[in-house]
Amino acid sequence: MRASLGNSLLLNLVIVFASLVMLTFISILSYSKAYKVKNRIIVAIEDSGTYNETVAEQIAIDLHNIGYHTGYSNSECKKYAIDSNDKKYVLEPKPESSDFQYCVIKICNKKLNTSTGLYEDVCDADQGYYYKVITYVNYKFPIIESVFKIPVSSETKILGKTYNY
Repeated sequence: MRASLGNSLLLNLVIVFASLVMLTFISILSYSKAYKVKNRIIVAIEDSGTYNETVAEQIAIDLHNIGYHTGYSNSECKKYAIDSNDKKYVLEPKPESSDFQYCVIKICNKKLNTSTGLYEDVCDADQGYYYKVITYVNYKFPIIESVFKIPVSSETKILGKTYNY
């Protein structure tokens, strides 16, 4: 009797350990896909120098080939596009055909106008601008029908700024 209890305990430990290993492996794959998507979006934006309809269509093709998540909601991105005193955040629209889960936010510097005392948006070649890209790691639990999202974000280099040396 004692041996059968020991064997069942050992079997339970093996099942729990195998489940943890599989969960870790799935998490690593999901995280690496989100980073891969984020990096492809950043490279596409930096190569073209801006985010426009053409770049968005190329990104959509890349994400379709990778097999990235769909089910985009613009409300998720709005919480990242909140202005501050020194930065202007502009949520960039995506094409209607694209429903992938990523956000592109253009960030412009604000400059203090000494005569009025107010901050003014400066999104020109002198100051430059950059983009913040946010992708998501999704964990879907089919039994309870919930989705757990972890945002992964990064920024492009400063674009549009001319340097005089």
